[in-house]
Amino acid sequence: MKILDSIDLNDPSVEAYYHKYHRGFNSAAGIEIIKSPMGSSRHYVEVSATDPQHSEAFAMYASQVKHEFPNVKFLKDDLAQTWTWLYLAVDDCPYTLGTIGYTGLYGGDKKDKYRFKSPFIWNRIYTDGDSNSFMASSANLETIMKRIRKCLRPFYPHELFYRQRRIVSNEKDNAGDQFEGVMRDKGKKVIDALLGGGLGNAKFNWIPQFIKMVENPELNEDGTLYLPFDGLELALMNFKTELGEQAHIENNHDYIQVWLNNGRYTLTAILHDGKGALEQLVTFKTGLIEEMPEEVSTKVATLDFMGKEGESKNYGESNWALDVGFMAIKGELYYIAC
Repeated sequence: MKILDSIDLNDPSVEAYYHKYHRGFNSAAGIEIIKSPMGSSRHYVEVSATDPQHSEAFAMYASQVKHEFPNVKFLKDDLAQTWTWLYLAVDDCPYTLGTIGYTGLYGGDKKDKYRFKSPFIWNRIYTDGDSNSFMASSANLETIMKRIRKCLRPFYPHELFYRQRRIVSNEKDNAGDQFEGVMRDKGKKVIDALLGGGLGNAKFNWIPQFIKMVENPELNEDGTLYLPFDGLELALMNFKTELGEQAHIENNHDYIQVWLNNGRYTLTAILHDGKGALEQLVTFKTGLIEEMPEEVSTKVATLDFMGKEGESKNYGESNWALDVGFMAIKGELYYIAC
């Protein structure tokens, strides 16, 4: 994608972040997608700080948060059976920012306390992977409010990468596996047809390793032609016209994040070192949506038209469109192939 060639790390408008695994951008820290993807059974409903279902202490806690953060909304998972936890959200972020609660802990501190979960908390008294490791607790309201003042904020564009990276990578890998399977089946049919009809002059255009494989074929136990993957890959490149499809598997590293928010777009790319390892996350371009680069807006429009949103529901399937990308949240968050 040509747009990646325009990234200048010396440009003061470019925000670069050296990659470091952030363990807190997950459900355990109360980070959930607000708008449910198509087919999801989970939905969030907005409630007030003083909802009658809240205990007196919880209502006081939520009211204090609302007083200090007027833009914060309280969301409840409509599948939840209790009212002891609320998700925190703001209008300009597609994910919840954490949770607050007034409760005891099952299997732990059973005393009711003010609780706050956030990806920016790491409570080391719990083992790694325990959801409580992202939680602050106190019997004193002012003490817990100090932690909230320090940690509660909308996410930066590069932080959304942390939350989505596993999903996007899985969708992309599954799409690549499906493509590879189709190409192997089609490639075998092409090769069998060529062998059956004679090589003719076609072999003069073939790659030497593949000519050797065809002129000295190995057979499977059932008598069919043995096709080592390397040879087949060369064959697919050679016969991509006959196959009628582009015979390649996309590079799993190359995609950019497109975040649409309040009439503006923000592009964030992942940059790699020479060995393909993730090195930097770079927010490199922003502006009005109508000014979005055409090579990006065209693929966003294509994903909107295809209508496949969020993580695929069935094992082995994929909502990643080859050479186009992945729609994480319709109208808000996209990952574009480059």
